[in-house]
Amino acid sequence: NTSNKPTNAVEGMTSSDEAAAAQQAGEAFSTWLPTWYETVLNLLAEERRQASTVFGPADAPEIVVKVLREAFRPILPSFQSRLETVFSSSPAAPARGSFEAIGSVYESTLRFLSLAYELVAGSFLDVVESGSAKTGD
Repeated sequence: NTSNKPTNAVEGMTSSDEAAAAQQAGEAFSTWLPTWYETVLNLLAEERRQASTVFGPADAPEIVVKVLREAFRPILPSFQSRLETVFSSSPAAPARGSFEAIGSVYESTLRFLSLAYELVAGSFLDVVESGSAKTGD
């Protein structure tokens, strides 16, 4: 290609266009994230119920933790990339999302982690309180 025209849309973007696009992407992500977290929590609750039925309540918390870990393992790079659209982890790169978007992502993530912990810890406490915890492992 010998013309001076950009070969793709990104090359033709000005820094203000890039900033606006990054901000839009960050806001879209912060809107989508709570819904996705809610879906994951619902799936974990169902997994807990099924694990309790199939493997017994004593094994359910461990299974739920393994399911959560294995569900996130393949998407971690993509998830990190999407988070980077809102806030860069590089000290040299400025934050790209608005303060509200960054706060929303933080709040959603904190809420998700808290509810996921309650789901797992609640399962474990139910087992301990019922006296059906495994012994001698």
